[in-house]
Amino acid sequence: METDTNLLIEKLESLKKDAEKEVDKSEKIIDACRIVGRAWSGSSLVGHAKFFYGKFEEPDAYHRFSIEWGLIDGIPQGWIERSDEEVIGEIEKISGQNLPGIRTYATEIEQSLVELKREVILALSDEGKETGAIEGFPFRSATDIFNDIFPTRFMTRDSGAMTGNYVAPHIYYQAIAMYVKGFPGEINSLIFEIKKISKASSPRSVSGGKASFYVENSTILQLAEIKSENFDLVRLIKLCKELNDNYSLENYLSCGMILRAILDHVPPIFGMDSFEKISSNYGSKSFKDIVRPLQDSTKKIADSYLHTQIRKKEILPTKTQINFQPNLDVLLQEVIRILR
Repeated sequence: METDTNLLIEKLESLKKDAEKEVDKSEKIIDACRIVGRAWSGSSLVGHAKFFYGKFEEPDAYHRFSIEWGLIDGIPQGWIERSDEEVIGEIEKISGQNLPGIRTYATEIEQSLVELKREVILALSDEGKETGAIEGFPFRSATDIFNDIFPTRFMTRDSGAMTGNYVAPHIYYQAIAMYVKGFPGEINSLIFEIKKISKASSPRSVSGGKASFYVENSTILQLAEIKSENFDLVRLIKLCKELNDNYSLENYLSCGMILRAILDHVPPIFGMDSFEKISSNYGSKSFKDIVRPLQDSTKKIADSYLHTQIRKKEILPTKTQINFQPNLDVLLQEVIRILR
């Protein structure tokens, strides 16, 4: 499996080299956007955002756009309302670059990165390596960069301009170009992290060197990729990871308790307030038959772990006692189906 990881590193290296060829183009676009930006009103308010000074010239101190007064006294002298096409044309004229081309390229490399990152996580999981650092790797997307440079807070007396914000083309394309310029460095950091993880010994292995998981890593990855407006899955994902960690370490008491926590955690996703109602009322007969053992047996087993007081003689739980992997997998796959 290490060979799989090495092949993926090679693919990332290739993607980085291709991106490095675009750095010069990106820098030219960034410089052009900043030049055009110096002629801009400086306000993203709808009523102000399309105004540029003269022939995209930087105004002197006497002709700067007043965001406070805006257009209350009419259009200030020298300021012209420009269409997006005019602004894009000026940026392309200054930079000598095609802006739709850089936008398309940024989309392509972002998609390639998402796919490769997914493959890396699966390959490292197969090797029994910890994947948390890769799953949470802090990539800065073009949207992240845009949010950093897009101005949104203004004080103005011009109430007619305050109907929302407008994305000026020079800010939009500057963010895209900055993303492409920084992409090789992002890839390089990711490759370093992968190599570091690959060289580390596996913390989750059993006899024969094969990793032992309770929840499939592919299932955890699918959960991590879900963007839900109604439910934050971070706790559910963490519970699944801790269940895997404890299962690989043969901490079966902890496994039972975490299983119970998962069952108590997910009912709102199904529109229910308890897992008992899920097992009785949700889905097809087949689904109910599969998840019912989680209600009838898992919860009782976990309760016995949690509430049994100390005795003269004890018997520790075995792997067999907490073997509800197929049932839990069906439950988690239904969570994924609902939220996608």
